[in-house]
Amino acid sequence: MPRKPSGYVTQVEIPSEHRSRYDVILQALYGTLAVTEAARRLGLSRVRCQTLVHRAQEALVQAIIPQAAGRPAKPPSMADLEAQVKTLARENEILRTKLEDAENLFAAAGQVMRSLRTRRPRRRPKKTGDDPQEPESPTASLRSRRRSLPSARMTKMRAELDRALRALDGTGRARRRRPITAEAAATIERLVRATHGLIGAEALQRAAAVSRRQAAAEKARVVTAMERDRKARCGTVAVAAPGRIRGFDAMYLWTLDGWRYLLIFADSSVSYRTTIVVAERYDADSVAAALKLDIANHGAPLAYRLDRASCHDAPAVRQVLAQHSVLALHGPAHHPGYYGQLERQNREHRAWLEALGTVTAAALADAVNPMMHALNALWPPP
Repeated sequence: MPRKPSGYVTQVEIPSEHRSRYDVILQALYGTLAVTEAARRLGLSRVRCQTLVHRAQEALVQAIIPQAAGRPAKPPSMADLEAQVKTLARENEILRTKLEDAENLFAAAGQVMRSLRTRRPRRRPKKTGDDPQEPESPTASLRSRRRSLPSARMTKMRAELDRALRALDGTGRARRRRPITAEAAATIERLVRATHGLIGAEALQRAAAVSRRQAAAEKARVVTAMERDRKARCGTVAVAAPGRIRGFDAMYLWTLDGWRYLLIFADSSVSYRTTIVVAERYDADSVAAALKLDIANHGAPLAYRLDRASCHDAPAVRQVLAQHSVLALHGPAHHPGYYGQLERQNREHRAWLEALGTVTAAALADAVNPMMHALNALWPPP
């Protein structure tokens, strides 16, 4: 009988080139080193470093908790998956049964339709004393097959047969649907536009004297045209004169000294960057200082277009804006197109700076002015 494998784990070998990073994580785990300082040494963001510390603590806690005796229970996710498999198997069996019934129904309907196409004209019976037996009509055959269908599972199929019966006249040939007239189409379009698309197909059927399917098709056409007209009327907001509204946004950059943030101000009327500040932190104090510098160099605009970051609506930022009587325009949630101009400019900034490679924070600060000159003066505006 084979022996049970031992649960002993040998000591983990740590590569020498990563020993220093391992020691930093241990110091942050023991609390002898702040998480912010550990993130700076490792070249990670503070959130990422804090996540690593929390994962190590969670693994240690799970390892020291005594486990119950016996076979370990299945995880809840596995039990949920097994229950879903059983449910899907039952639903699959129901769908298979419905499919078999539908195939039988279509086979029966096909036989009836073939008999309608190949039915010969009935001969006039000879005049005798006894009346001959009247043969069963195609529609009567369809109705008899309809009554034999299961009522619970074949409701849709019975409705299809009912429509086929209504489409057949006394001779067994399907009636052609009359096309909708121009007057009826105009009536439907007028009612749909007047009610902003709220009117239903049944009401249009009664108002325009058409079938429900024709009314639904015409309503869909008119609603599509209304939506296209609405989109055509929606245009972009254009700022008429420069110096009235400025946009502000931040861009993250990795340097040899850690993360740095470009605080960028640009005019909303023309493609012109007014101020770019390299900040060590992206907080309310840095944003307020950058606002003061931009206002001091280029004057106070009527409004700044800001996103919904918490540091853009801090008391320090509101105090600077109130001091210069500047309005803060915060865009709506989940609408990045509101800041589309600066987002497109940030792609140009990132492409220009990526050509430099990863540099120090001082070299990044020295590269800001040449970048502004290249993008503002050397690039002809449209």
